[in-house]
Amino acid sequence: MRLLFILSFLFLTIGCQAQSVTTSNLTVGTIYFAPSLQNDITTNLNGLAADSGTQSYIPSVPNLGTNQLVWTWPVNLSCVGVGNEGYQHVLLAPNCILLNVHYGPTTNLLISFMDTNGIPYVAGITGLVYSSNDMVLGMMSSNMPATFVFPLVFPPGFTNNLSGHTPLGLPCVWAHKNANQLEAGVINFWQPGGTGEYLVSMEFNYSTNYPKGGIAPSGGDSGSPTFFIIHNNPVLLGAMTLTTAAFCCVSDGINWNVITNALGGTNTLRIINLAAYPNF
Repeated sequence: MRLLFILSFLFLTIGCQAQSVTTSNLTVGTIYFAPSLQNDITTNLNGLAADSGTQSYIPSVPNLGTNQLVWTWPVNLSCVGVGNEGYQHVLLAPNCILLNVHYGPTTNLLISFMDTNGIPYVAGITGLVYSSNDMVLGMMSSNMPATFVFPLVFPPGFTNNLSGHTPLGLPCVWAHKNANQLEAGVINFWQPGGTGEYLVSMEFNYSTNYPKGGIAPSGGDSGSPTFFIIHNNPVLLGAMTLTTAAFCCVSDGINWNVITNALGGTNTLRIINLAAYPNF
């Protein structure tokens, strides 16, 4: 039985020494409520895309999340790692990693992360929980430590706080592994319950007018996560499934049920509180 195990060592293979930076000094932003959820999402993406210091993306960079030359600053994405099979993966909760079915993950999978202090960790999974679509959860026997920033997630029904009850037209960002950069996009497809080959429920247009609008995903980009950004906090939408930039939204009701059943409830999820935003 593979346990989550932690390797805390100097990252000598890239010739850098991990810096000791305490998480108490790390500013990862505070959620506050603008007049509307659309306003928060759009304002934050515009600010991030305009910051020339946030584009370069190499997951193995030391002091990830504190180094101002790395795109994860000021948005801390220590939740993103790379597996020994070459795909990118994202933590959904302290003991759960979001994966895709189509690349055939197994319990032999090892995923390398960098915490907020630039210390490398390697996580192993003990089991897989499958959904009815391309989403699969990698379950760990132990929690990742508090030196990681776990992403926020929307609860089901989050579209009630969006005009028209749809995320269409809202800007997002994704970790484009093959291009080694953060790229901006705009949600251009939303169908709860999923559709098509992998029952995807969301898709974005990667070629946009944002300063960091990027290029299409390609083979090997599967598992790369997509986020909304709300005041330096990543709000996880899902993991890349198709080269059309499509994915299974974790907040879609079908996927949400699989996630909460696997986790035994919602206590380990960082669910964003939408109560102060108006309903539409």
